[in-house]
Amino acid sequence: MFSLNRNNYSNTILVVNDIPGAGRVAGSINLPVLAAAQLEATILPTLILSSHAGEKGDLVRYSMGNAYQEMLHHWQQVDYHFDAILTGYFADTQQIDDLKTYLLKEKEINPNIALYMDPIMGDHGQFYAGFDQDVAHHLRELIPYAELVMPNLTEACLILGRDYKEDFRLNEIADIADELLTLGCKNVIITGAKDDRSDNNRLGFYYASQSGEKGLVVHEYFDGYIFGTGDTVASIITASRIAGDSLKDSVRLTADIIEKMIPFSISQNESNLGPIHFEPFIKEISTYFSQKKESGF
Repeated sequence: MFSLNRNNYSNTILVVNDIPGAGRVAGSINLPVLAAAQLEATILPTLILSSHAGEKGDLVRYSMGNAYQEMLHHWQQVDYHFDAILTGYFADTQQIDDLKTYLLKEKEINPNIALYMDPIMGDHGQFYAGFDQDVAHHLRELIPYAELVMPNLTEACLILGRDYKEDFRLNEIADIADELLTLGCKNVIITGAKDDRSDNNRLGFYYASQSGEKGLVVHEYFDGYIFGTGDTVASIITASRIAGDSLKDSVRLTADIIEKMIPFSISQNESNLGPIHFEPFIKEISTYFSQKKESGF
């Protein structure tokens, strides 16, 4: 699994996210999408659930407890190392701190290990249940070590202590991205960004980097809530960056796939509320990244 001596196309990644027993969300999306992208994906569960957190009934939540930190310790004990880490849902702030400690130790072995953060904690101006400003603070402390941070606008505002509103102008979104860069991460992609310069009903991704690369890539907006979309987006963008794509190319690829995946999911759900149906698009993802790998990345 330790692959510093391999070619430029890193192919080992640690996914830090929750695992639902049923449902297309979180680790259940990360692993197949990253595998289709020609990456060897390992999961560090932050929480085990019977289904996605929004399901009805007696949801089972199984805490990892000490096992979370013990898994990290065991991998280091047996020289199991990774080229990249993708983080998603953390069950508590101790898990964030343990991941930071682990990352700093891994950097002593592989200074090029890349951290990709999807700082899951809220939407529409509010924290998700169980999250608070303390979580935002701990995630903020992790950001300086990140290759890429991928918050939605709510999460970006919570991290920065900014007031949230539903109608950010593009220049305001650019300011938010620039402020995130001042925290020390190399790149930022803000999801759910709208272009106020156009009357078109479109939204997408605003990207910015320490190198000065910045811009907006949009796709058609679909009314409704398709859960698992964020996990899919984070997985595709992360894989694309690992494969050597620019920020613009990464979000363009993701936007093109999502623009097809969401309406298909709505048609399968027979409603604008339900899970994302990513499976029919696995072949498209695999073909793209197989070609990237064959080209030398």
